Order: sequence, then structure tokens, then C-alpha cells
Amino acid sequence: MSYLKPFSGFRVSNPAFREHRPGSISFHYATDLSGTIVYRFNSYGFRGEEFDPKAHSRIFVAGESTGIGVGISEEQSWFGQFKTLYSVEHDLKPQQVNLLNFSQAGASTDYTCRVLLQQCEVTRPDLVVAVLSPMNRVEYFLDDNISNLPNQHVNILPFLGNSLAHANNNKTSVLTQQEKSALLQSVDAYYTFYTDRQGANNQINCILLLQNYLANRRIPYLIWVFDQHHHKSKETLTKNSVLSDLAEMVDEEKLLSIAYEGSSPRAADGIHVGPEAQKRISLQLMKAYRDNYGTHPC
Repeated sequence: MSYLKPFSGFRVSNPAFREHRPGSISFHYATDLSGTIVYRFNSYGFRGEEFDPKAHSRIFVAGESTGIGVGISEEQSWFGQFKTLYSVEHDLKPQQVNLLNFSQAGASTDYTCRVLLQQCEVTRPDLVVAVLSPMNRVEYFLDDNISNLPNQHVNILPFLGNSLAHANNNKTSVLTQQEKSALLQSVDAYYTFYTDRQGANNQINCILLLQNYLANRRIPYLIWVFDQHHHKSKETLTKNSVLSDLAEMVDEEKLLSIAYEGSSPRAADGIHVGPEAQKRISLQLMKAYRDNYGTHPC
């Protein structure tokens, strides 16, 4: 019996890193080349522990590089610390709580929304935490009428831009030149016509899809709206006058902006947030969880 769907994202790092390879361990992931952090991938290809069918409680997490904890050990990560806080809150031992992290470095909000809906359809969690990416990321599904790109799922990152045209770019070393050309055309088409309104519209649609699905299934959830290394005020997303009709349907009580000090010690890659910020994130998430659900959500 399959309890989860396998990893269906797009590996953009050096294949030797073994990222998201089921049952593997790597000491490099995405921007973290320090060799000091252990990245273990479970039998489904996701970072962290295995699925435990006997667990008392189950938490689903999905997001981008902050969601997966690039440059941070599982113990020091916000999701690792949040699991401990959740266990204490419910008077459980940590091993009774099964936290499954479906995050992927560089993920778009499309990816986060898609993977959470897929996983919740096969296994119902007791809590979902969605970490939303910058609004100008998007997931493309490409078809050249002959075959699909690897895994069919390609995250287009704004900072890659035209660098995808370079054949030796190690971020796209797994692609053939023909695939790179097809990907580049899609990138150029998207960012040629991209506007903030378009990005906000896409993100609000994903939020509404998540919140309505989870609310209808009575699954407790929190949505963290995140933009690079700075917290984004949720008013930026929900108070856009052009999108006011859609924004009014967003449940702002469960839509979070999390503030943490960007200048604190960084993660092992020197880019992402370090242990102190990870702890602050976990504490703010727990406060939001208590505010919305108390100790024992329905």
C-alpha cells in the first residue's frame, strides 16, 4: 500500500548530490556546498523521516528552500523545532508525531500547492504548514509533442533568467541542449509578460485552492507567505485593490507573515537563515497554531 506520492519536482543541482533520490544521503544540496550538513531523503525522495503509519499525529510541510532547510540540520530547522513544540503542546513524545516535509529548493507556490493536494488525497494529516514562494516563480508543464522534460515538472526561477542559455550552467547540467532551448523559450515568454498583478493573482488562487480544500476536509492548516529573506506583510498580498474580490475570500487568520532578523548568523551555505532565525520561526508558527486551533484542534 502506498501512503504517499513520490517526489515529482525537478532536480536542478549536480546529479552527484543525490538530492531527492529515494533512500539516499547527501552532504550537498542546492546552494549548500559546505559538506557539513546531512541531507537524508526518505523512500519517497523527500528530506526527513519515513512515513509512520502508526504515528499518533502527522504534520505535512511543503515549501521552497526555507521550507526544506537548506544549510540547516533537521534538528535546528524550524520544522524540526516546531515538531518538538507540537509534541509538547499535545502531551506527546516526539516519536509519536510524524512530520513529512515535501519541500524542494527553488520551489514555486504552484509546486507547494500541487504537492500538498496530492499528498492529502492519499493520507490525511493532522496539520498542514505551507510555505509560499516569491510570487514571480511559476511551475511549467512542457511538452515538445514527442517527450516530456524530466519528471514533467520544471520550476522556473527568476534568478536563472537567460543564464539557462549557457550549456555549461551546472544548474541545468541534467538537460540536453534541445531541452534547454525549450526551457529558455518558456522563461523568456513568461518574464517578458510578467507583472506583479499576474504574480499576485496566481498566488491568491493557490492560497484559495489550499484553504478551501483543507477547510472542506477539516484539516488544520497554516500558510506562511514568504518572499526571499524578508517577511512579506500579508496586506501586500490581500489588499491589492485590483485583486480585492479574490483577496476578500482569503482567511487572513491562517495567512501568516513571519518576521525574523535577516542579519543573524546564516546557514551553512552563507545564504539562507541560520539557527537563531529558525527558532524564531518555529515559535511564531506555534503561536499562530495556538491562536487558531488551541491545543486540540477539531
